[in-house]
Order: sequence, then C-alpha cells, then structure tokens
Amino acid sequence: MRKISFKLGLLFFVFVLGIETVLFASLYVTLVNSRINEEFEQLLARGNNHRDVLEKNYNPSTLEHVTMMESEAETDVVITNENGKILYFSDHILPFAKRIIKKANNKNIPHSGMIVQKNWQKEAHISTVSPIRIDGKIKGYVYMFQNTDSIQNMIYKLKHHFIMVGILSVFLTIITIAFLSRVITIPLIRMKEATEKLSKGDFSVRLQIKGEDE
Repeated sequence: MRKISFKLGLLFFVFVLGIETVLFASLYVTLVNSRINEEFEQLLARGNNHRDVLEKNYNPSTLEHVTMMESEAETDVVITNENGKILYFSDHILPFAKRIIKKANNKNIPHSGMIVQKNWQKEAHISTVSPIRIDGKIKGYVYMFQNTDSIQNMIYKLKHHFIMVGILSVFLTIITIAFLSRVITIPLIRMKEATEKLSKGDFSVRLQIKGEDE
C-alpha cells in the first residue's frame, strides 16, 4: 500500500511541480520586464518634463534650477548644447555621460526622446535623452541617468519573494498530494486485496460501496 501510494504521490508531485515551475518562471519574467520597463519610462518621462520646462524658458537660471533639482534626487541630469557640449550636470557622472553622449550624438533622436543605455545588467547606469527644440531648431539635449543599483535591488527583492512563495507552494503541494494519493490508493488497495481473496475462493469478501449507482 505504501509503495503504490508513494509512486502515485511522486507522479502527481512531479507533474504539479513542473506546472508550477513553468507558471512561476513565466510570471517572474513578466514582472521583471514590466518593472524594468516602468523604470525606463519614468526616467524618460522625467527627462521630457525637464525638456518641456527648458523649451519654455531656456536661460541660465532655468538650466541651473533643473540641475539643482536632480542633484537632490536619485537620478542625474546632463544638459548639452546642440553639438553635444556639456553645459550643466548634476553629479560626478561625467566619464560615463561623455561616453553616452558620444554614442547618441550621431543618432536621429525623436522629440519624444529615446533610451540610449538600457543594459542594466552590466552597466552602472541606464540613460535616456530628450532633445530641446525651440522655434523648430535643436537647442540642446537633456540626458537623464539612473544608477542600476536600484534596479538590481528591486530584482533581488522580487526574486527573494518568488523563492519564498515557491518554497511555501512546494510544501503545500507535498502535503496536498500526500493526502490525495492516500485517499485515492486506499480503495484501490482494498479492491486488490478483495480480488486476491476471491481468486483463492474466499467469497465472503465485501466491499463498501458509497453512492446511489449500482
């Protein structure tokens, strides 16, 4: 009885575990991609907001104000002229910023902005750029930078939560399958024992049948 119950339970466990693994992996990848896309969208939106302000009031006072705002935030800003020359910056990000600016300098950047560095796994920062257009002409660019440590921490916490939920799910699955396999195998074992007795000529065997059907 124990042997059959164990085999049946193990079969159910492998089947359910496979389904849970696929579902958890799909959900994890979906959530991670969704959260990362949100980070990029928020960074780009922040750069576009600064760009909109500068398009209305492009002067040293406004440029300094935008720079000071970002110096107190978790993100950084670098403002360049139309040729890519750095005019204002909020933090000590110049070496990385210069590389990104050089990379984006030859690209046709839409007014809605674009992501210029999205390799959050390997790079120290992600980056977006928003062009400043005044009277139909490019006046400069707003580059936004965000340290990837915040993304890495978010991914780590999300992974930790999934691991904890996964362990709990496996534990509950084992308990459920152990109970169900026992419930299913007990009638089968009784039928097997009854069949063996009948084959030996013992017709005193009685099986308890529940239900209204004959």
